[in-house]
Amino acid sequence: MNNYKIKAICDGVLSEEYFGENKILSLRKAFGAHGVVGLPNFFKSEVIQVLLSETYRLFEIRSKKNFIMPRYNTMRKLSVIGGNSLLGGSFVFPAIYLDWGLKKFLSSVVGETIRNISHQEEMVVVNILESESSTHGWHLDDPKFALVVILEAPCASNGGNVEIISRWREHCASYSLDPIEDLERGVGYARKAGKVITMQHLSGSAYLLNAADCLHRVTPITTEADRRIVVNFAYHNQEKIEYGETANFLYKKDMNVI
Repeated sequence: MNNYKIKAICDGVLSEEYFGENKILSLRKAFGAHGVVGLPNFFKSEVIQVLLSETYRLFEIRSKKNFIMPRYNTMRKLSVIGGNSLLGGSFVFPAIYLDWGLKKFLSSVVGETIRNISHQEEMVVVNILESESSTHGWHLDDPKFALVVILEAPCASNGGNVEIISRWREHCASYSLDPIEDLERGVGYARKAGKVITMQHLSGSAYLLNAADCLHRVTPITTEADRRIVVNFAYHNQEKIEYGETANFLYKKDMNVI
């Protein structure tokens, strides 16, 4: 099985449909306009299977979270496997994170150089919504870019959809709102103005998000029969980032949240 995992990664991780220049130009235009692009069939099917099998293998070390995130005052009810656990427990996640072809493609889409981040807990994470009312509430990320790979997805009508508000700070400034302290009001104005983008994703698909500029959340799961499992690969456009405490609250096992 290890030989299969190595071969799946060494043969390249991206589907051939993403090799063309016209495809990249189209995605770059959409990403520039909205801060997010959907990437159906982005990874080869064997890469998705390896990621899923590695996630299942590490499933028992997941940590369940149920708290209100400080400052954002939004709900986190989900299970997580943080970066340190993934990097220490599997060669697959870091190998894909560092894949040269993947980073070259992402750089071409965003129009600037994709860089690794140094925060090992946030570098690559697994997020799991596995019970009714599980959700990952509204937030911004410290790293600018998030490549989110959907390993399992609920039925479209059963929640687990991504909601995004592009250019969040610009939106809040237009209403003289603080982008964190006035989050609820800002979201309300965005809904009235039709600015909330809703994306539904099938298992095996992915999306690329400007996660530092686009406010985003995952809507609550509405049944016990469905779950959502994703891998989030985080990158930035600079070598240094100023990190807050949100990633530590969510992914470090020894962090206490009141």
